[in-house]
This record gives sequence, structure tokens and C-alpha cells, in this order.
Amino acid sequence: MATSRYEYTDIIKSKMGEQILKSTLLPNIPKTVDDFYVISRPGDRLDLLSQEFYQTPAYWWVLAIANSFVKGSLYVPPNKQIRIPGNIGDIISKLESSQKER
Repeated sequence: MATSRYEYTDIIKSKMGEQILKSTLLPNIPKTVDDFYVISRPGDRLDLLSQEFYQTPAYWWVLAIANSFVKGSLYVPPNKQIRIPGNIGDIISKLESSQKER
């Protein structure tokens, strides 16, 4: 099962007593020899690319971090080189560790 980027995020209470999520510290995703690259097509979105390469749309945030030109949108401009990190297990482990260390 895919890991949500919120799975390891702590829940705290606001001043009004409401439950809210603490900020999630997302891991840095350095380039590795396991990464591969594709050229985006018209209509590509981070969630759809995540589904295609990781068999789940839940890892769209990995692609967003790895490709810093994508800001504030799931849509990817056509004809852009997209880095697909190949070490997804390591990335999820880093996310888990970073949240537990807080």
C-alpha cells in the first residue's frame, strides 16, 4: 500500500481544541543512479505519472520535490524532462525517519 505524505505527520490540538496536522517535513530527494528521465506529454500530471511509474497516484509529492520546476500544480508542462526517482523505498524511509525525529 502506498504511503501518504501525511502518514507520519503528528496531529496536534489548536487553541480552539480542534485537531490539526503539524507541518510535514518532506525529505530531500538527491539524484541517484536509479533515477530515470522521461519527456512530459500534453496532459501529463504528477498524480498520473506517479500512477504510471509507481502504480499509485499517492507519490505525486515525490515527483514534485524531484522536479522543482513544478510548483503549486499537478500539471506538468509538455516537453519537459521529468526525473523519476527510482529509489522510492529509500524516500519513504527518509520521510518516516524525519517525522519520527521531530
